[in-house]
Amino acid sequence: MQPDTTDILSRTIIPTNTSTNEKVQEIWTFLHSIDAMCQADEASITRVMSDEQLNSLLLRDFEKPILWRNFAERYPLHGIPSSISDFLRELGKLGIEKLEAHNYAEEDTNDELYLDEIVQHFAAPPETRPPLNFLDIRNLILSRVPVHVNQVDLLRLAQRRKAGSAGKGRPLKVLRDYADHEFFLLSSRHSISPLHVDTAGQLTYIVGISGCKTWYLPRRFTAAKYEILAKFGSSTPEAYYDGWVKVDIMPGDLL
Repeated sequence: MQPDTTDILSRTIIPTNTSTNEKVQEIWTFLHSIDAMCQADEASITRVMSDEQLNSLLLRDFEKPILWRNFAERYPLHGIPSSISDFLRELGKLGIEKLEAHNYAEEDTNDELYLDEIVQHFAAPPETRPPLNFLDIRNLILSRVPVHVNQVDLLRLAQRRKAGSAGKGRPLKVLRDYADHEFFLLSSRHSISPLHVDTAGQLTYIVGISGCKTWYLPRRFTAAKYEILAKFGSSTPEAYYDGWVKVDIMPGDLL
């Protein structure tokens, strides 16, 4: 099968920044700079449509982002809430009372909001609510790390080899060793996040659950790019001379 050539990587248009906060203006200026450097050609990304393709790519070094549209059609996210209201309800069942809310788009602030406040926030019309980002929500519901990632995760493989016995004498220790560093991201319309790199760029993945989230990535992933991201984050757009790729992640997509 060939990728659908009518599938445009991103249709997102960045809104105009109206914030008077100097630090927020700097983030928006950077965002508009990298948006102007984006290239929409298919050479910007590696598309996959099968297990064989993805497994082969993950077994060797790769320098371009990997995208599998509608990944969840083959690997459904059973047990994961598919709407924001269901997700917040599930967090309440787990006894979670608050989430940290970031507003990088207007005020450069962060605060803790009670779950009831967050429910009210998302119940309001999108154009009336502030652009809040709820980050680092540890997945305590059900692990959904793609099997392809588990098979080549060097940290996981090393932990398995050190675990020794997996018998009843050490069940909690074993569970902790194998725990997945998996998080939910929850965000409002027009919210943004500063540029950063996770786990030195090693096997970081995202699966879309609900809505649309736009991602900006350097067109070529190299050791030099990782180092720049880790040291300088979003302060030096000129350092990414290969340009950027902009991808809208929709429900079911794997990046």
